[in-house]
Amino acid sequence: ASGNAVTIGGNAGDVVVLRGLRLNGPGKNVTGTNGVMFNINSPSCCVAVHIENSTISDFDRGVQMELGVASRLLVSDSVLRSNKTGMNLFVGGADGNGVAIERTRFEGNEVGLRHFGGNSAAVSNSVAIGNGIGFLTDGGGRIELFHTVASKNGTGVKADGGVIRIAYCSVTGNGTGISASGGTIGTMGNNMVVNNDIDIAGSINVVTFVAR
Repeated sequence: ASGNAVTIGGNAGDVVVLRGLRLNGPGKNVTGTNGVMFNINSPSCCVAVHIENSTISDFDRGVQMELGVASRLLVSDSVLRSNKTGMNLFVGGADGNGVAIERTRFEGNEVGLRHFGGNSAAVSNSVAIGNGIGFLTDGGGRIELFHTVASKNGTGVKADGGVIRIAYCSVTGNGTGISASGGTIGTMGNNMVVNNDIDIAGSINVVTFVAR
């Protein structure tokens, strides 16, 4: 069956906390299924959602957040496993909104985290392992990775469009470590990108930014 395990609405300024959930879907190939679905539309905005200590598995999209309005998603100590896409993200508004993820694992998804526009997603102290693609941007997507590991994926970090910036990250043991064929990878020059079948594909689009 299609549908959402959890649907989130809300009014401006609301705070929603999802803690300790175990959401199991009907299988990643059942189209239109979402573990957590955001349904926030203008004039409502500025809803803050926390997902804590939760596991979301076997959905088309584990977390589906495609919003033209400003809101915030904060994810910690959680697992996105065996989904077609672990998190599918687009969030409007100023950069004080968007997504922050810490101490979270993306395991065995076709795509662990996809960001395709709007505000950036900041990921820290997290792991993408055993996915088709660990971290992906396309369109105008933006992801910042800090102290994060991508290993045993088909491709660890891929910018099909948009920008991914990485600092203090380990990208090892993937089919392709970093791919920047359609977008840009920004690196602070302090990452470990080794022991992949192909360490860097599309290196012309890999640029170094200055620490400050």
